[in-house]
Amino acid sequence: MRTALTSPARVFVVAALIAGPLTVAATSTAQASVAFEGVLEHIEVEDRPAIGASVSRANAAHHSGEDHEHAYALRLADSTRVGVEGGGLERIPSGTRVRLTSNVPDKVRRAISAGSRISDQSGTPIPVTSKDVSTAERSTAQAGSALSRAVLGSALASGSNVTASGVQVLSAGQNTYAKGTRQVYVVSVLPRGVSAAHSTAAAIRNQVAGVSRYWSDQSAGGVTFGIGKIGTPYTSAYACGADPFLFWNEAARRMGYTEGPGKHLVMVLPAAAYKAGCNYGLASVGSGPDSGGVVQVADTAWPVLAHELGHNLGLGHAKVLRSRLADLNLGSLPAGSWVEDYGDPYDVMARSASDRAGMLSSLQAVNIGLMQAPSVASISGGAGTYSIAPLSSLRGLRAVKVTDPVTQEEYFVEYRTRTGRDARLYQNMPPGVRVLKHDPREYQSRASVVMDASPTGSRTDLNWQVNARSTFTSRSGAVRITVSSVSASAARVVVMVGARNAGASALSSPPATPRVTVPAVSSTARADGKVPVSWSGAPAGGVYDVRYRTVAVSGGRVAYGAARSWLNGTTSASAVLSGAPGSVYQVSARVRTSAGASGWTPWVSSVVPVDSAARGTRLSGVWVAGRSSAYAYGTFHSTTAKNATITGVRTYASRIDVVGARHPKGSVAYVYVDGKLAARASTYAARTTARAVIASIPVAWGAHQVRVVNVPAGARGHLVIDGFAYAR
Repeated sequence: MRTALTSPARVFVVAALIAGPLTVAATSTAQASVAFEGVLEHIEVEDRPAIGASVSRANAAHHSGEDHEHAYALRLADSTRVGVEGGGLERIPSGTRVRLTSNVPDKVRRAISAGSRISDQSGTPIPVTSKDVSTAERSTAQAGSALSRAVLGSALASGSNVTASGVQVLSAGQNTYAKGTRQVYVVSVLPRGVSAAHSTAAAIRNQVAGVSRYWSDQSAGGVTFGIGKIGTPYTSAYACGADPFLFWNEAARRMGYTEGPGKHLVMVLPAAAYKAGCNYGLASVGSGPDSGGVVQVADTAWPVLAHELGHNLGLGHAKVLRSRLADLNLGSLPAGSWVEDYGDPYDVMARSASDRAGMLSSLQAVNIGLMQAPSVASISGGAGTYSIAPLSSLRGLRAVKVTDPVTQEEYFVEYRTRTGRDARLYQNMPPGVRVLKHDPREYQSRASVVMDASPTGSRTDLNWQVNARSTFTSRSGAVRITVSSVSASAARVVVMVGARNAGASALSSPPATPRVTVPAVSSTARADGKVPVSWSGAPAGGVYDVRYRTVAVSGGRVAYGAARSWLNGTTSASAVLSGAPGSVYQVSARVRTSAGASGWTPWVSSVVPVDSAARGTRLSGVWVAGRSSAYAYGTFHSTTAKNATITGVRTYASRIDVVGARHPKGSVAYVYVDGKLAARASTYAARTTARAVIASIPVAWGAHQVRVVNVPAGARGHLVIDGFAYAR
């Protein structure tokens, strides 16, 4: 991800990585604090291009995990945005007016003490003195004060974040929807150092026209987009890797842009900017369709702009549940189940091709008011039979919202056929009736998650539909959705909502079956290569049996070793399994009580990384071999050389993880698999974390080779590689 999104306003003293982890400089004991007021904005960061997008077709691989980053900005009264960070911001809805407090960073204190000039972003000096700092040690300097402006000016000048020590909500954002044309203010920008042609005005008009047609379809003509202004193309003072808020602030000044409902500031970068380290897409998340917002895209394809403007309208991402169970509590997923971000190929809020995008899901459309009765029916008790037209037909009843009386979760039933907007998708999705619900882990539950009515747990399973004469049962058993028939023009659906169905099979694993969790690769292999494992779920008086097996490769195929008993009748909830470098283990557990034994949990894999100094690993360019107990096997390799490369051995895998360090001087790692760009990952973090997974690349099963290239991002050019993990 882009480094500047989470850069702190603190000052770090960077120790040489070859001597161990980074350290934080000591600060004075007396803390001065300042306040700021503005509108909190969530920023969605798309770091990979859409499937089939022109900027990098190598990124069309399947991805199974989180593929985006959240960041936060404070929009000030003059529309300037400054990055903010701190605990609790993720729980405050985007669009909320807040009062933040923050400690004055040491570098600002030192600059004021030394009499150094501190200016705002326009270069105007701020009259701030040491007396202001002393006063702020006793009482917080108010928003708009000289000291508050100095802290903001310093953060904006350095492209760093303001770290919030406290947050007070002043007023909530409004989820409002008034039909009409939203105005887009677009400008073509070349980041400093990027050599490419500017996007033409004709290309921009075509892009906005495609977006307008798309959103008009989703809203029955209620939301369209027009061009308020196309600005004069320019080369930015900032390079890729700089704080994106600096880009937006610069664009707003050049365009004479002011914030307002239904207004959107869009920067269009060339595809070459993505390759140079800029994000493929960035957008502020609105509180509703009237919010307006800011957008950056590195392409002139209309689907990516439609996606980012969807965030401005208040939408989250479109996801899918991957599990062996049809429905789960998404806020507490058991081991072996996960929610795949960007996972729903039918929805524009997932990925999209360069020239096409499927319909917005009914959940997303209803959530922000674009789809209302009579297009959607609601039921919270009793029974109902509905004839649902395909969502892409743009007419008639097209969805049913069902409220579970036990869990209060809302389920949305829709019928998707490969017609209209859904005719061409980036994956060959089967048609059928689908069931979706909100993702409670996202702010205001704005993201959608498709349930898999016939789950297999496979990463490649695309058959999620409820087939004719089949039934989907909610996890509580109180909702049953039966498809009685389907035709090209409609699906006939029977919905029953009532008391918990004792025979329901979609709740979760049987209550007596424990949940088994294995740490991620970043904490799996300690310096001695051992694997910590934990499990939970036994009732009072219950004991655990735990078993394991090895996962090897034989003749190019996965070969599972025999299940071996590890612990029998234990009351412990964790243990450590010894692991050889490059090995893969699977663990399973069950509970025994006086009433009998539960079934075994599904096997859960844990991968032990291969060290960066392992035999067969190749280095190109200037690298330094270092030692520290913080790293796997006590060794690592680091470089500050541009285009320095480390290449792993060729081996069989279904996923390749690059393990390294995230730290304040972290560079950008370009990860190639079999010679094709598969990921571009930032290794920046405010504090050093060793043994972190800096890139996770799902691959089709087979022999693969991974190569990592160091691409400095501005002043951050230090790449630390600890090893590679190969999942089977």
